[in-house]
Amino acid sequence: MSHVIVIQFVSLDGVTEDPDGSGRTAQGGWAFRFGPEAVAGDKFELGELLDTGTLLFGRRTWQSFSQIWPKRSDDF
Repeated sequence: MSHVIVIQFVSLDGVTEDPDGSGRTAQGGWAFRFGPEAVAGDKFELGELLDTGTLLFGRRTWQSFSQIWPKRSDDF
């Protein structure tokens, strides 16, 4: 049996919009307000699952990642 794991940026008050601030919305940038260290690493120990799984993105996330990935040299 397979599992579906959803990882979503959402604030305690339910805001999901523009977590990194790139959309320049009024509430944007909330996920990295205290620096990238807040979400860096494998804090939820999902590394092994992500190694064997796949990623599904929405349109805006895909557009952002498609600009970043060609320039990266690490495994991810």
